[in-house]
Amino acid sequence: MQLTKGWAISAGLFALVAIAGGTTFAVAGNDASSAVCQGQNLTFSADGGAPGVTSNQFPVGTQLKITNLDNNKSTTVPVTGVSGSCALLNAAAMEQVREPGKNVIRRNRVERVGSGGAPQAAQPAQSSGVCGGQSLTFSAEGGAPGVTSNKFPVGTRLKITNLDNNKSTTVPVTGISGSCALLNAAAMEQVREPGKNLIRRNKVEVVGSAAAPAPAPAPGKPDSAAGRVVCAGSTVTLSGEGGAPGASSNQFPIGTKLKVTNLDNNKSTTVSVTGVSGSCALLNNAAFEQVREPGKFLIRGARLEKVG
Repeated sequence: MQLTKGWAISAGLFALVAIAGGTTFAVAGNDASSAVCQGQNLTFSADGGAPGVTSNQFPVGTQLKITNLDNNKSTTVPVTGVSGSCALLNAAAMEQVREPGKNVIRRNRVERVGSGGAPQAAQPAQSSGVCGGQSLTFSAEGGAPGVTSNKFPVGTRLKITNLDNNKSTTVPVTGISGSCALLNAAAMEQVREPGKNLIRRNKVEVVGSAAAPAPAPAPGKPDSAAGRVVCAGSTVTLSGEGGAPGASSNQFPIGTKLKVTNLDNNKSTTVSVTGVSGSCALLNNAAFEQVREPGKFLIRGARLEKVG
């Protein structure tokens, strides 16, 4: 049995997990089943239709068995298209294996149980323009239509076209984020397909320049009374997981105490790192509620301090 290791970037999410989390190795005999996608968290695209997955590793038609090791629920689904992940579930597939309220499955097993014909050939670009190759998603922030970017300075005007429905919008860059083009809620509404939170096939064009280069994210100032500032410039989001307030991290070991301050409303919380994720500090639901602004799912102006 050959074990394949995969790394994936999907909708701006870079999952790096330790052996204790993510996909595990399957124990297989001489059958066609083999473990794949190990080391990756699983999430979903919110696409409709019958249960299925999309993949950057397996051709259309491949059958994948996906098991959530936290509740032992499993589903066997076909690969229906291309995405930026080893296995990106659609809404119906996610519902078959998810735990209530959780949008990510860290402890999982993915097995290939049926072939899809020819090996995955190099795929034509699903996106084009200045953010070629990247799927687009949104931050759920309010206000007039706009985007934030890690590539273009504030004031740049971007034309964003959803190639699946040919809807387009021209919006200004209003701030900094971790994506080439992260739409806010109003911009997403102008180009989205109903019920979809991800635009895979898109074109992003620069149609107007800004006067000055994008400023680097302002590093937090160390607070000697509270601890040292870490991960300056990082944004903070939430995992959708329940439980007492806590965080997961790709930088700090379990048990580390982190103080997270939302500089937009000066709310802060001090939480323990309880697991591994792809972020400096990925808050669970309870922790995020303590510092969030209403209706926002992303904290751009954040200060992270190691306090224990």
